[in-house]
Amino acid sequence: MKKLPKLPSTFKDPITDYPPVNEVQMSGLLGLFHQLHRVEWLRVPLLFPDNSPAGKTADEILGRAVICSEYQLFYNSESEINIWGAMPADLICLSEDKKTVVLLENKIGSRFTGTRGDPITGQLAKQADFLFHCQIPRAFLVILSTKKCFDAGLYRNELSSALQNCGRSPKVAGYLMRWEDVLSALC
Repeated sequence: MKKLPKLPSTFKDPITDYPPVNEVQMSGLLGLFHQLHRVEWLRVPLLFPDNSPAGKTADEILGRAVICSEYQLFYNSESEINIWGAMPADLICLSEDKKTVVLLENKIGSRFTGTRGDPITGQLAKQADFLFHCQIPRAFLVILSTKKCFDAGLYRNELSSALQNCGRSPKVAGYLMRWEDVLSALC
């Protein structure tokens, strides 16, 4: 089991009163807390992939979104199956006006799936390709991890590389978001 960040006592499953024990449970619980309006996204800063402040908060891309965890990435052709298949998004966020989509990839010390961090065929590349080919005009790929992971260079370099390859960056923007900030924004 991966070491999770220090969790506040309020970040528990409201059905069982158990805290999350892995990334999947943390993602699902975050999605539920969002739907219950228990996350003050205005208090969660976004960071650029180089780990510098973006001067924006998560509210700008998530504030009025509907969130679904473990959302299967749909495909319509053999080539799309080969690119992203039926890979699930940890969290997919769609704005009420359907003009913004955010794919949140939750990483806490785990590796990327498939060909790891390969900027052409790796997990983030596939997710970026999914967003690049979607009909939604504003698309964001956000890595959700810990300050310690980002400060060590984990995940952020792979995000930058994936977005800079294959012409993805004009349509798909990338950000980092820290679990510490999200957890301190719970209400």
